[in-house]
Amino acid sequence: MLAYRPGQFAMLSDPKRNNERHPFSIAVGDLLTLGVPEGRFYSKTSAERPAQLWVAGGIGITPFLAALEAMTPDDAAQITLVYCYRGVENAIGIDVLRVHPGCAT
Repeated sequence: MLAYRPGQFAMLSDPKRNNERHPFSIAVGDLLTLGVPEGRFYSKTSAERPAQLWVAGGIGITPFLAALEAMTPDDAAQITLVYCYRGVENAIGIDVLRVHPGCAT
């Protein structure tokens, strides 16, 4: 089992391309290596940091979605999320935001 915290990510590498890390094109049947969890983008709500402003665009919403999923109603966080996208058909995770308690879209 891969241990990670919400908001972290892992890079893919391709041994056929000298372990070049993502982004690159892949095809069905390619064997890739999954790296260890990286990054520290996770919500740090506390009495000292009760209000936060999150700004995301396009695919950049994904770490915010992971952080929201990990939060509980008793986190007492006041988070304002500004999510920019070109059209609702391109809004990744908008369905998750619409049903998340406390989110207004």
